[in-house]
Amino acid sequence: STKVFAGQCRLIELGYRQGGPAGYGLRRILVDQNGSVKSELARGEHKSLQTDRVILMPGPDDEVRTVNLMYRWFIDESLNELEIAGRLNGMKVRTDLDRQWTRATVHEVLTNEKYIGNNVYNRRSFKLKKHRVVNSPDMWIKKEGAFEGIVPPDLFYTAQGILRARSHRYSDEELIDKLRNLFQRHGYLSGLIIDEAEGMPSAAAYAHRFGSLIRAYQTVGFTPDRDYQYIEVNQFLRRLHPEIVGQTERMIADVGGMVERDPATDLLTVNQEFTVSL
Repeated sequence: STKVFAGQCRLIELGYRQGGPAGYGLRRILVDQNGSVKSELARGEHKSLQTDRVILMPGPDDEVRTVNLMYRWFIDESLNELEIAGRLNGMKVRTDLDRQWTRATVHEVLTNEKYIGNNVYNRRSFKLKKHRVVNSPDMWIKKEGAFEGIVPPDLFYTAQGILRARSHRYSDEELIDKLRNLFQRHGYLSGLIIDEAEGMPSAAAYAHRFGSLIRAYQTVGFTPDRDYQYIEVNQFLRRLHPEIVGQTERMIADVGGMVERDPATDLLTVNQEFTVSL
């Protein structure tokens, strides 16, 4: 995991794209080891040669115009993400996944630095045997000017200033009040409902503050139809697993056996005869 991450960071700093779809207004382009363009990669397609690399390039002109319109509406007309999504859907504009626009998909366009040509990586981490975490900006791996941007930098940074001014750190009581009001309006809660509601902190913010979305739901009296207790159980088991593996190693040694543990996979090799996965 550590070696793969280091290799990905090096490729990011060289200006190559790592993982994920291009996004609306952009396209993934395959280049060879000399930097010559080979072809455009459709959604779901991957490179076939290890020496090939992927970069981002501007998409169709109509998509590029639409992205810039979204920024203009946000800055000049003070439309919020939900209002922009409604306007785009009224114009019959579809996302890159051929879906209707939502508050979340508009917010992604207004905040992602790839639209000014920056290559950003490690905004979120999910390494082996670790929980998925949202990293602070100082941990991001970034290459500025890696691609041809489709949004003028002054337009992009003006939008970021508006978003920062709009942000606010809520107290636990404020978070609960907002969640309770949302629950009363909808009669139901989910991560999607929270993320799509205007003026609401993100579902990730609730999960981070209260430990999980389920615990946040409990504060306002909502119980999901589905039993999500398994999530709490899985989290407990992950914390318990290293202790169980270590205990098993000691017990095998106590009865005269020889055991070796692979630190990458936790596989135990017993008496050099067979492997065990707990």
